[in-house]
Amino acid sequence: MTQYYPEIFNAFLNGNGFYEHEYLNNKIFRSTDNNEKFELYNDKDLMQDEYKKEIDIVKIKFLFEKYFYEMGYDVVKPLPIANDIDTLFAIAGIQYLNKLGLESETKKDKILILQPVFRSQFIDKGLFYSSSFINPATIIINPTLDEHFLCVKHWLDFLKITGFEKDKIFIYYEKNKRMWGSLEFETYDLKFRYLNLKYGIGLASFSPNFIWKQKLITLSDIGFGLERMAWLINKGNYASTLFNGNEITIPNLKILDYCKSLCLLLCSNVKPGNNNQGYRVRKIVKLLVIECTNVSLELEMILFYFYLFWANWVEDIIEFKEMFGIFVKEFTRNYNRLIIDKLNFKGDSEKIDINIPSAIFVKRLIGIGFFASEIEMILKTLNYDYYINLLVYE
Repeated sequence: MTQYYPEIFNAFLNGNGFYEHEYLNNKIFRSTDNNEKFELYNDKDLMQDEYKKEIDIVKIKFLFEKYFYEMGYDVVKPLPIANDIDTLFAIAGIQYLNKLGLESETKKDKILILQPVFRSQFIDKGLFYSSSFINPATIIINPTLDEHFLCVKHWLDFLKITGFEKDKIFIYYEKNKRMWGSLEFETYDLKFRYLNLKYGIGLASFSPNFIWKQKLITLSDIGFGLERMAWLINKGNYASTLFNGNEITIPNLKILDYCKSLCLLLCSNVKPGNNNQGYRVRKIVKLLVIECTNVSLELEMILFYFYLFWANWVEDIIEFKEMFGIFVKEFTRNYNRLIIDKLNFKGDSEKIDINIPSAIFVKRLIGIGFFASEIEMILKTLNYDYYINLLVYE
């Protein structure tokens, strides 16, 4: 069996102008052979840089498709966000493997996919961790290591085309073990960072022993985060990259992530519910309602901008009016539930219908014995006067 020693990867990187350095007890590669000192870049400083608007996300999409098509890749349509095969949602472009057939052990597929993904484990993860994003990925079935390296070179060339500066790219080499379903396999990884930020922008992974459909194959899987790429090129406020420079006020990145992920699920016709995919929609709306009690948000406008964003990626997107109607009902439902929680209701709250407009809901609460003055005080803490026109449950 072929051995993939680190020296082979070192030689490839050296041949493409990246040289080895020692950094925090790790080996990294940069496009400089001197021993200058370098530290992790401060992402907050990057947020304060002026938004340059060098390139927008949709333009990067067309650049991706044009460049990799010219390099001989099949550009395929993204998978639906709701996934019933191995995960609840599409979480990576590599899942396109589930659609491919393998006629023989020598079959070679070489594809590019720009896949919307949703990763519920990243909700409330922290600064710059998005629970939904676009995952541009190349997948090659049965490549040689040289073919994988050629694909890595294509990515390096593409980063240059889109505005990344070579001397600010950091590459880390690692050997890992990963899981695909219940199967474990080895990978030889090149992890990409830009400006040496503490989080990466992409991963180039080569596996010499991937088990797929009961066959042993080699696999090249290279994926990046598109929004992060666009933000690092443009700098400035992260939201400005998503909204193509339009000034939309969102108080924090937590609310931004809730709205962005919620819009992806709803516009993909994932409806709220108590199980599986629907439960994740319900969970995000609940979190958003809690945040909205402290801030006044133009939710229809924010969701509309995200709808326009996702319309570039989602196949079979539903109409915005339908999507927003579903959102309003779920938002109202969770808002009414929050009122009950604030009242410390001791009875069976499940017998109280929360699926009605909040104005009617409040009247019913008074009708069953709650003091109007107590409810009024609670509504003030929940920013009711601002959201009253939204809580209509049409």
